[in-house]
This record gives sequence, C-alpha cells and structure tokens, in this order.
Amino acid sequence: YLVIPTKLQIDTETLRPQFEILKRIDPELTLENVFQENERLTEEVLGQCRAEGVDVVDPRAGLRARKNGRQLYYERDMHLNPDGAIAIAEI
Repeated sequence: YLVIPTKLQIDTETLRPQFEILKRIDPELTLENVFQENERLTEEVLGQCRAEGVDVVDPRAGLRARKNGRQLYYERDMHLNPDGAIAIAEI
C-alpha cells in the first residue's frame, strides 16, 4: 500500500500565503497546525496498515529528499506533477 503524502506535507511553504488568509478566518488554521494533523493522520493510516499485516510504503522522507528546491505538486492543484510522479516511482 502506498500512502501518497499531501501537498502540505511535501511542498509546505508553497501553501503559506493561503494559510495566512485562512488564519484570519480561524486562528487555529495555521500551516503548522494543519501540517501536524496531516502527519498524525498519515501515521495513523500507516500504523493501521502495519497492524493488519499490510505492506506499506511511506514516501515522505524520500520525496522531501528529492525535492531539491523544485515543486513536486502542481502550483494550483493538490496533485503530484510529473516531477512528483517520477520521484514517487524512484522510491
């Protein structure tokens, strides 16, 4: 099972401007808070898979290492772009 990380988990800083707007609406909706929740949920899914004996791939560290200043997700979209798909395939 492959857990695809969210854009927030990998291209974190590209979303900072949007979170500055959200923070004005709800001070709890900070980049850091939502990032931590994404990480928590990912860890929960990974733990449940392992507990059930499901082989699981967590590409977060590999994607972060391959980022090298480039975006791995589309600028105006939350999906992996071609560079992101290649990075996932390399992991």
